[in-house]
Amino acid sequence: IPILNVFSGLDLHLYRLDLVLIMLGGSMNAFITVFYYVLTVMRKQALVLVGYGIGFLSAWILAPLLVKRFAIHGASISYGLPMMLTAVFFAAAIGIVTNKRKNITNEEL
Repeated sequence: IPILNVFSGLDLHLYRLDLVLIMLGGSMNAFITVFYYVLTVMRKQALVLVGYGIGFLSAWILAPLLVKRFAIHGASISYGLPMMLTAVFFAAAIGIVTNKRKNITNEEL
């Protein structure tokens, strides 16, 4: 926050929580990117489409409501929450697909 204060010339301490939420949303985006490539290598692009659909729909529904009610705090939540939902869906999809493949391999032995 102190570095942002210097660059912006503003006191951003009131927005500390919001800036942290935006940074967490950005980290979720990094996980999404990795999970996207894992699902693509696993040839599960349909699950990628579903995951991005979940993120889109949650942002489309939640953003207007949260921003109207909570202003900038709502905007930071409406960025981070869809990212988190997409990342969790991708991670769960990878886990389920991997588990199914392990079960098929174990049954063949």
